[in-house]
Amino acid sequence: MTWKRWLIAAAVAIPAVVAGGLWFLIRNVEDGLCGSTPIRKVPSPSGSRSIVIYERDCGATTRAALNISLGAATALDAPNESGNVLVGDDGHDASVPLDARITWESECSASDF
Repeated sequence: MTWKRWLIAAAVAIPAVVAGGLWFLIRNVEDGLCGSTPIRKVPSPSGSRSIVIYERDCGATTRAALNISLGAATALDAPNESGNVLVGDDGHDASVPLDARITWESECSASDF
Protein backbone atom coordinates (compact mmCIF):
# COMPACT_ATOMS: atom_id res chain seq x y z
CA MET A 1 0.00 0.00 0.00
CA THR A 2 1.21 3.44 -0.80
CA TRP A 3 1.31 6.19 1.79
CA LYS A 4 -1.70 7.89 0.13
CA ARG A 5 -3.85 4.79 0.62
CA TRP A 6 -2.72 4.54 4.25
CA LEU A 7 -3.64 8.17 4.76
CA ILE A 8 -7.10 7.67 3.24
CA ALA A 9 -7.68 4.52 5.32
CA ALA A 10 -6.66 6.38 8.49
CA ALA A 11 -8.86 9.36 7.58
CA VAL A 12 -11.86 7.02 7.37
CA ALA A 13 -11.04 4.63 10.23
CA ILE A 14 -10.08 7.10 12.96
CA PRO A 15 -13.30 9.19 12.88
CA ALA A 16 -15.37 6.00 12.71
CA VAL A 17 -13.66 4.56 15.79
CA VAL A 18 -13.95 7.86 17.68
CA ALA A 19 -17.65 8.23 16.78
CA GLY A 20 -18.38 4.65 17.81
CA GLY A 21 -16.56 5.13 21.11
CA LEU A 22 -18.43 8.34 21.87
CA TRP A 23 -21.79 6.73 21.06
CA PHE A 24 -20.97 3.79 23.35
CA LEU A 25 -19.82 6.09 26.15
CA ILE A 26 -22.85 8.40 25.96
CA ARG A 27 -25.26 5.47 25.79
CA ASN A 28 -23.77 3.76 28.85
CA VAL A 29 -23.35 6.91 30.94
CA GLU A 30 -26.97 7.93 30.29
CA ASP A 31 -28.29 4.63 31.64
CA GLY A 32 -26.03 4.90 34.69
CA LEU A 33 -27.42 8.27 35.74
CA CYS A 34 -31.01 7.11 36.02
CA GLY A 35 -32.61 4.61 38.35
CA SER A 36 -35.92 2.77 38.35
CA THR A 37 -38.01 1.84 41.39
CA PRO A 38 -40.73 -0.77 40.88
CA ILE A 39 -44.24 0.12 42.03
CA ARG A 40 -46.27 -2.80 40.71
CA LYS A 41 -46.07 -5.67 38.23
CA VAL A 42 -49.41 -6.81 36.82
CA PRO A 43 -49.31 -10.20 35.04
CA SER A 44 -51.70 -10.93 32.17
CA PRO A 45 -54.46 -13.55 32.71
CA SER A 46 -52.34 -16.27 31.05
CA GLY A 47 -49.15 -15.09 32.75
CA SER A 48 -47.26 -14.73 29.45
CA ARG A 49 -46.97 -10.92 29.60
CA SER A 50 -46.92 -8.29 32.28
CA ILE A 51 -47.39 -4.59 32.72
CA VAL A 52 -44.71 -3.02 34.88
CA ILE A 53 -45.45 0.26 36.66
CA TYR A 54 -42.34 1.98 37.98
CA GLU A 55 -40.88 5.32 38.92
CA ARG A 56 -37.85 6.52 36.98
CA ASP A 57 -35.57 9.16 38.48
CA CYS A 58 -32.57 10.67 36.70
CA GLY A 59 -31.11 12.75 39.50
CA ALA A 60 -31.45 16.04 41.32
CA THR A 61 -32.06 18.20 38.25
CA THR A 62 -35.09 16.22 37.04
CA ARG A 63 -38.32 15.07 38.61
CA ALA A 64 -39.26 11.45 39.03
CA ALA A 65 -41.64 10.21 36.34
CA LEU A 66 -44.23 7.47 36.30
CA ASN A 67 -43.39 4.88 33.63
CA ILE A 68 -45.42 1.95 32.35
CA SER A 69 -43.97 -0.81 30.20
CA LEU A 70 -45.52 -3.86 28.59
CA GLY A 71 -43.32 -6.89 28.11
CA ALA A 72 -42.75 -10.58 28.63
CA ALA A 73 -43.61 -11.92 32.07
CA THR A 74 -39.93 -12.73 32.56
CA ALA A 75 -38.93 -9.06 32.11
CA LEU A 76 -37.34 -7.13 34.94
CA ASP A 77 -39.54 -5.60 37.64
CA ALA A 78 -38.34 -2.11 36.69
CA PRO A 79 -36.35 -1.76 33.46
CA ASN A 80 -33.54 0.79 33.48
CA GLU A 81 -35.07 2.70 30.57
CA SER A 82 -38.09 4.84 29.82
CA GLY A 83 -41.47 3.12 29.63
CA ASN A 84 -42.67 1.79 26.28
CA VAL A 85 -46.36 2.49 27.02
CA LEU A 86 -46.35 5.67 29.12
CA VAL A 87 -43.95 8.21 30.54
CA GLY A 88 -45.82 10.68 32.69
CA ASP A 89 -44.49 13.67 34.57
CA ASP A 90 -47.04 16.36 35.28
CA GLY A 91 -44.93 18.42 37.64
CA HIS A 92 -46.49 16.70 40.64
CA ASP A 93 -45.86 17.62 44.25
CA ALA A 94 -42.95 15.50 45.50
CA SER A 95 -44.95 14.56 48.63
CA VAL A 96 -47.60 12.84 46.47
CA PRO A 97 -46.44 9.39 45.31
CA LEU A 98 -46.66 8.47 41.67
CA ASP A 99 -48.99 5.55 41.07
CA ALA A 100 -51.29 3.96 38.50
CA ARG A 101 -53.87 1.22 38.84
CA ILE A 102 -54.11 -1.11 35.87
CA THR A 103 -56.10 -4.32 35.38
CA TRP A 104 -56.18 -6.74 32.49
CA GLU A 105 -59.61 -7.04 30.82
CA SER A 106 -58.41 -9.91 28.61
CA GLU A 107 -55.13 -11.29 27.31
CA CYS A 108 -54.96 -8.43 24.78
CA SER A 109 -56.60 -5.56 26.65
CA ALA A 110 -55.90 -3.65 29.85
CA SER A 111 -57.46 -0.58 31.43
CA ASP A 112 -56.72 1.88 34.19
CA PHE A 113 -59.02 2.87 37.02
